Amino acid sequence: MIGMRIRQARRAAGLSLDEAAKRLSVNGVSITRQGLSNYEIGRRHPGPGMLIHLAKILHVKPSYLLEESTVRITWTAYRSRTSLGKRERNRIESRAQHYVESFIGVQDKVNPGQGARFPKPLRVASLQDAELAAEKLRQEWRLGEAPIDSVMHTVEDHGVIVITHPMEGVRFDGLSGFANELHPVIVVNSSVPDDRFRLDLAHELGHLVMDCSKLDEKTEEKLANRFAAAFLVPRNVAENELGKRRSHLSLRELSLLKDKYGISMQAWVRRGKDVGIIAESAYRQACINFSQKGWRKQEPYTYHGNEKPEKLRQYLLRALAESLITPDLAERILPGCTNEVIEAKDDKTMTTIEFMKLSAEERRQALEVAAKEAAEDYMTNPELTAFDVCSEDGLNE
Repeated sequence: MIGMRIRQARRAAGLSLDEAAKRLSVNGVSITRQGLSNYEIGRRHPGPGMLIHLAKILHVKPSYLLEESTVRITWTAYRSRTSLGKRERNRIESRAQHYVESFIGVQDKVNPGQGARFPKPLRVASLQDAELAAEKLRQEWRLGEAPIDSVMHTVEDHGVIVITHPMEGVRFDGLSGFANELHPVIVVNSSVPDDRFRLDLAHELGHLVMDCSKLDEKTEEKLANRFAAAFLVPRNVAENELGKRRSHLSLRELSLLKDKYGISMQAWVRRGKDVGIIAESAYRQACINFSQKGWRKQEPYTYHGNEKPEKLRQYLLRALAESLITPDLAERILPGCTNEVIEAKDDKTMTTIEFMKLSAEERRQALEVAAKEAAEDYMTNPELTAFDVCSEDGLNE
């Protein structure tokens, strides 16, 4: 068990066995690559002193190396290009393992016994099946046909654990699977534009909700691409926005739709072709135009979305407020998450960490005073009470 944790922490740190041995040597600990390997495969067991040194170079607490993992992730889909090597893949998976362990641990504290609210995967075999799978998921999640403001918040609210992994210069798209056969997990590259990020996230969601076990990898990727496009822009929406038949799509029109739905102009052109709004010839010409203008990699209009994971931070702050975890543990799980402030009765700003160090009675008194001051501010501040003069009919107009 200890060996597995050492290997996981080393891979998460992005170190080879040789590099880890060299870091230990810099810290005055003499050990060979083979010696470290013996620890990891369980041939030898490190003493307390070695565990402390290992924890230091791997940027974890010594206790982490002694904890038994309660999470097992089965990866079901891995979208990467040839430039992603085994070492970087190990790093991604090990960091994801650590994040998911922390996430489920905190979630179990604030919502004991809560499982993922996630549908059973649907068997798909065609592009039309992928379209139907996207429509069904939108119906189950009660999304209607309106644009999705945040794909991140939508999937997080439905039980998906999302890990963002910045990888500039490395062509990694995404990774998805299930933790303990229950919790859906997605890893996506956050070093891409927001419109591309949303499509990648929806693509990985497709891998989780579609059963493509009897299909080859190339076909599975095509189906996940179609699912992503249909999830973000259902067929009816595409026809309502573009019309049922078009011979040409204007640049300005595509830019407006990009801003409204959060997918690229190129993705909109492809969506138009996939649902039969534009012909294959018009699609090819649009692709040529994008290439000639140099817009295949960077389009002239930029979309700014709201695609940051927040669920773990929310759970941590909730656990802190209920005294279920310590501020130190919260910071170890998500550095910076306790940098929230509250107003004390003397108008002195204190951090969440300072607040949690107060006794239960002191915290109660501080919150009581803050609530009283907020109520007084509401009653005396005309900007906060101005809407009270409006009638119900006026508000509905």
